[in-house]
Amino acid sequence: MRIFNKKILGLVISIFFIGLIIYQIDIKKSLESFNDINLMLFPLIIPIYYLAFLIRAFRWKVVLSHNSELQISSLISSLFIGFMANNFLPARMGEFYRAHIFGKKEDIKRGKVFASIVVERIFDGSVLFLILLGLIIFLYSKPWLFKLAFAVGIVFIGSFISLFIFSKLRRSKTIQESSKLALLKSFLINYSKKLPNNVQKSVFYVTDKINYLLCSFLDGLDIFHSPKQLLNSALLTVLIWLCEGTVAFIVIKSFGIQVGFLSAIFVICVTAFSTMIPSGPASIGPYQWGYILALGIFSITKETAFAVSILNQFVCILLIAFAGLFFIWKDHINVRELETSINLAEPEKVI
Repeated sequence: MRIFNKKILGLVISIFFIGLIIYQIDIKKSLESFNDINLMLFPLIIPIYYLAFLIRAFRWKVVLSHNSELQISSLISSLFIGFMANNFLPARMGEFYRAHIFGKKEDIKRGKVFASIVVERIFDGSVLFLILLGLIIFLYSKPWLFKLAFAVGIVFIGSFISLFIFSKLRRSKTIQESSKLALLKSFLINYSKKLPNNVQKSVFYVTDKINYLLCSFLDGLDIFHSPKQLLNSALLTVLIWLCEGTVAFIVIKSFGIQVGFLSAIFVICVTAFSTMIPSGPASIGPYQWGYILALGIFSITKETAFAVSILNQFVCILLIAFAGLFFIWKDHINVRELETSINLAEPEKVI
């Protein structure tokens, strides 16, 4: 029921943004914008976009630095399948599927894998924030942009600092013992003795589940103990978004719009942060809204910006779907698993 409610809420938000955009633009003019597309540029997108995913795979391996034996092919397979799921499911639920599939394939605790994905997202947000802040200060000084940068800075830099502190808890013996819920579990066990047997079993299951999730999540934060790995992850993140910005630059230029490369990077920053808004599959709606806001800085009409956003998103979805389906076939993954993998595995014994 909860997943169903998330899907409905996401669809409602996407419909709201699309409705708002359509109300403000002339759809006919947007459609006419497609007449001027230079398709000769599009073959360049394929290797650049897939290169971004290859770099993502290397970054993920760095984040999971203590598992140096991990194969890049396994990492990139799970990446594409998870991103493909994100494009067809709301609220970035594909991240859970990615954690489940990769954890099962490599026999790693799901909470540990999910923690690495959270770290990745925080790296993405933090690096994009710093890039956006630099562009705003030196090139695109607008009051609303400073407000946007301030908001995302609080979220991502704050999250980075919080995870850094949280990661230190694993190395503290006192905190480590409390992370195993020793005190809470003891209290619940004593209290549950007064309850029926079936209720006692439920209490034990819940405490074991929380214990498993918390400890395995903390295990996934080992990168914060290595400054070198943190720096490597940050540099790889910059390369990822340079590739993403290059794709956006090619798509924008294909419409005959005269903007520079830094302008395309600015567009991808604003668009990426707009997709933080909970929405339907592929962040449809907020993605277009962010694109329109960003290109509006360069006096590009909403109609043209909407058309560019549609094409950019379509190309990315298509390339991800092609690769995702290939890896589903290659790895012999049952598609039904993508429907059930949202449920975390049974609690494992945590050493």
